[in-house]
Amino acid sequence: MTAVLAAMVSVTPALNLQAVASPLAQGQAETPELRASAAATAAGERVEVVEARTERETVFANPDGTTFTLEKSIVPVRVAPRGEWVEPDAALVRHADGSVGPKAAAVDLVFSAGGDGADLVTIAEGAQSVSLGWPGVLPAPRLDGERAVYENVLPDVNLILTATVEGFRQVLEVETPEAAANPALRSIEYQLGAESLTVRPGVGGGVDAVDVNS
Repeated sequence: MTAVLAAMVSVTPALNLQAVASPLAQGQAETPELRASAAATAAGERVEVVEARTERETVFANPDGTTFTLEKSIVPVRVAPRGEWVEPDAALVRHADGSVGPKAAAVDLVFSAGGDGADLVTIAEGAQSVSLGWPGVLPAPRLDGERAVYENVLPDVNLILTATVEGFRQVLEVETPEAAANPALRSIEYQLGAESLTVRPGVGGGVDAVDVNS
């Protein structure tokens, strides 16, 4: 019998929204928007304003020469982990220091290479970060696509971390009835840390890490 106990869930739904920008003023100095608008008029089809790209937004100049279309997604459609836009890819790779992380994500996500459980997961953006620690020693993980599997963190219990473009999910995989009866599964105390964020109780008994200065 294999049972899966959910420990942490990150939800990233997908939805595209569209908006139309107002026309640019006549006589305005040349800008990336004006250049794209001229190119769209000449080509007879819309042209992207590349300089306006963000992780979730894409702006197009329309061929009418006056209007623009904004396509907005609630999940990243591109990321720039090394300063250049690339397609998001949550497949896990090993770094030079042995730690594990996704190929291309919107945040700096690192899974433990094994050993001290205190650095199980660190997720950061700029100077702000949140870390989660396992109360024990971890084996080196087995990588399977977007999953890092830490086998036998308890007898016949595997800890599985799944990377996403914006975070991660975590479950405990219980492989036998005997493992399910282990009293250690009744309560597992994870270590939680934060840098430049304040941790406080959240909805439903969880916790939130928030920037109180924003």
